[in-house]
Amino acid sequence: MDPLEKPMKTVEIGTGACEMSCELLGGFKMKHSSPHPTPPAATLLSKVERCEFLWVRKTSVLLLVLGIVFLWISVWFTSKQGPPHFALADQPLKLLPEERLRKLFTYDDLWLFPKNQCKCEAPQMQGSYNFQDAYGQSELPAVKARRRAEFEHFQRREGLPRSPPLLAQPNLPFGYPVHGVEVMPLHTVPIPGLQFEGQDAPSYKVTLTASLGTLNTLADIPDSVVQGRGQKQLTISTSNRKLLNFALQHVTYSSTVYQLHRVDVVSLESKSSVARFPVIIRHPVIPKLYDPGPERKLRDLVTIATKTFLRPHKLMAMLQSIRKFYPDLTVIVADDSKEPLQIKDNHVEYYIMPFGKGWFAGRNLAISQVTTKYVLWVDDDFLFNNKTKIEVLVDVLEKTEVDVVGGSVLGNVFQFKLLLEKSPNGDCLHRRPGSFRPLDGFPGCVVTSGVANFFLAHTEQLQRVGFDPRLRRVAHSEFFIDGLGSLLVGSCPEVIIGHQAHSPETDLELAKLEKAYNTFRTNTNDQIQFKLALHYFKNHLQCCEEPPPHQVGGGAPAEKDAEAPRARNRGPARARAGALNRRPAKYESAFPPAGPPRPWHTASRGARQDPGGEQEERRQRMTPRDSQRRGPRKPLLLRFRPPERPRAQSPGPRAQCRETPASAAALGRRRRAPRGLRSLPAD
Repeated sequence: MDPLEKPMKTVEIGTGACEMSCELLGGFKMKHSSPHPTPPAATLLSKVERCEFLWVRKTSVLLLVLGIVFLWISVWFTSKQGPPHFALADQPLKLLPEERLRKLFTYDDLWLFPKNQCKCEAPQMQGSYNFQDAYGQSELPAVKARRRAEFEHFQRREGLPRSPPLLAQPNLPFGYPVHGVEVMPLHTVPIPGLQFEGQDAPSYKVTLTASLGTLNTLADIPDSVVQGRGQKQLTISTSNRKLLNFALQHVTYSSTVYQLHRVDVVSLESKSSVARFPVIIRHPVIPKLYDPGPERKLRDLVTIATKTFLRPHKLMAMLQSIRKFYPDLTVIVADDSKEPLQIKDNHVEYYIMPFGKGWFAGRNLAISQVTTKYVLWVDDDFLFNNKTKIEVLVDVLEKTEVDVVGGSVLGNVFQFKLLLEKSPNGDCLHRRPGSFRPLDGFPGCVVTSGVANFFLAHTEQLQRVGFDPRLRRVAHSEFFIDGLGSLLVGSCPEVIIGHQAHSPETDLELAKLEKAYNTFRTNTNDQIQFKLALHYFKNHLQCCEEPPPHQVGGGAPAEKDAEAPRARNRGPARARAGALNRRPAKYESAFPPAGPPRPWHTASRGARQDPGGEQEERRQRMTPRDSQRRGPRKPLLLRFRPPERPRAQSPGPRAQCRETPASAAALGRRRRAPRGLRSLPAD
């Protein structure tokens, strides 16, 4: 029997034939994998064909599987990346919704984004003021017309509104300056960076046009190439590209009209391509430099200025504290009291004003006489101590761009931010407590918009902004509103100045002065309406919003106690309501309280049991430091004080704060000064 007829052998031979055929297809030497004899050629060829068919089928299946996997991965990756571009083309184009825009462009709960009309909406604030409400409906149209005319005049003087943005065409064939070309009035400057970078052409023609000046070129080339020298339009025509660029590189601009600050727009044109760039016409500011002397002493850099009114004893105590730490600094005092003082100090300049002329008028007078680089403003009831480091404030102004830097009063930080929104019918002002950012190079100092009445400033900048003399009584934030945009304000709370205690005066003359002073310090309704109208017209403001009293100025607790003197002498009910609802006069907001005063019957239980108002008055006179040191205690009634223990017998710090011999002499020299007090040392 032939071995090939056996089934088992056939399988083995078939296996060997397939293995041999695969080796033949692979180009390798054939090897027998079976011990049986070699099959015939016909059978071997059929086995090889079947093997090739199986290999092709397996390869096709493998490629199909790989293709399906690749397609699935592509679809998954595309879904992660978003819809395809052709899907976006089918959707309508739209902007982000307003809710999302508010989240994107919000600062301190304010949506600072261009709007058609700004608003002062303060759902969580206490004060929101519409300034035009200060006028009656009958006079408001005429006021609006005058205001619009004055605002247009202001815009013309300031070059407002600014020119629209310059838009460059795509693929311009020019090189030109985009910013920085500046010329003084009637002067000539070269225009840098002009060149032609277009394609080669048989001939070139470039035209430059100005509106406020004339153009020329320093290149010595024939007039047939350059036309319009010294005119508003200059044309360069040539077939030489190198000559064209040489002429452009030496083009000049000449100012022909004397103007302090204007902007000319020069156009550069070739065929259909047009480029535009600004040329600023501006006269430089003449500097006002202050000589600090060869030794650069503090007395040659800083002058202290203050304004006083009906408080000679407070002023003398403040001067004594200055001389303890700075014996040779010049102090300028503006006084609009009834009776002038006699101050025996060679470093004090004392200026008398008409009676009751006003708070800001006195500030203007005081700073107008400063001849040093810096001026330190203080109130007449402040007290210098070992933490009142003027040198630290000087170092801040010397090493930064800050114009005004303030400290803290009794360690209480008073800072507020002013945020402005522009609007055609009037701007919106938003006031927030705190600061914008830290001051570079000075840890602990920040940049803000307003500080307390204790600040050091560049004399020139302070005089430039000035103080509105129409604000005679409660005013402070108005100065920082007037300086918004021109004054960079900083605050360094580690520089601390003290404050004289609000203690009752036992001397009859001083008590009478305090009473008169408090009557002048109270804002009447007419003064409130005048202040609102002033902001509406002078500052072109429409409205304002500000935080509640406990947040004004960063939440300084001393502000609440500073209200106490204003609340006196207004009757028991008004004193109690005023102390609970009014801000302090010294750190008075730019605007009056929004709501009506709190009725007297809503005061505390202890106040209702005090019909004479004596307990409330006693509580008001305590400083925040007294409250922290003593803790809650029951107020003492003055009428129950034992007569054998008078307060003013023994001298001490409080007695020195109340009165000095110099202040007693200034009151008419009708009595002797208390024992134990020393007069102001004469230099």
